[in-house]
Amino acid sequence: MNKEPLGVVLCGMGFMGAMHAQIYSQLEGVQIIGVVDENPETARKRLSELSLEVPIFGSLQAALAAVNPQIVDICVPTGGHEALTLEAAAAGKAIFCEKPLAMNSASAARMLKAVKSAGVPFQVGHCIRFWPEYVALKEIVTSRKAGRLLSLSLQRRSGRTSHSVGDWLNEGTRSGGAALDLHIHDTDYILSLLGTPSAVTSVGTTGNGAIEHIYTTYHYDDCAVTAEGGWNY
Repeated sequence: MNKEPLGVVLCGMGFMGAMHAQIYSQLEGVQIIGVVDENPETARKRLSELSLEVPIFGSLQAALAAVNPQIVDICVPTGGHEALTLEAAAAGKAIFCEKPLAMNSASAARMLKAVKSAGVPFQVGHCIRFWPEYVALKEIVTSRKAGRLLSLSLQRRSGRTSHSVGDWLNEGTRSGGAALDLHIHDTDYILSLLGTPSAVTSVGTTGNGAIEHIYTTYHYDDCAVTAEGGWNY
């Protein structure tokens, strides 16, 4: 017997929201049943490019009342993650939130407290944990079939991003710059691979109100770990 697909409300139809919509359109067992976006015409155009026709709402509150989804997917700029997470958790919805989780640790702590109190499934979009080469490395390290890991160096470098709506990613006060929006991928992977280090040391160069190129050393007793990230080429 076929089950009804899980209904998703997608918050934000910018670059990443459109990517999520494309992925959902190819998955079985899940269906976008509503979109929340402050630019309905742009959102409708992007949905039509994917041959999707779903209602567009001006707020998550309106979407929850109208279509009652099982899942809320948050793809708005980072500063909007907390409010939407708290609202979705209070409504008892499973939540997928794009990275970075929040602009600061206090906001992240409030979000985690809310989802734990609500008892809802919650995942942050740290995607490289699931990329085949990273999965393979973790299996090699965990199994020790190649011996003990002695050192690890990760690099994530690119040209200046230009795909965000209103260019918000290049406003350091809104995105946190390359340190928070780009370099955090490698930080998350290192933590998932090796656990919490005893200390972290970073140096970097600034631009547009935030770090644009950063070098970090993660202090472990038995493994030398460094990562570099930048998006100002």
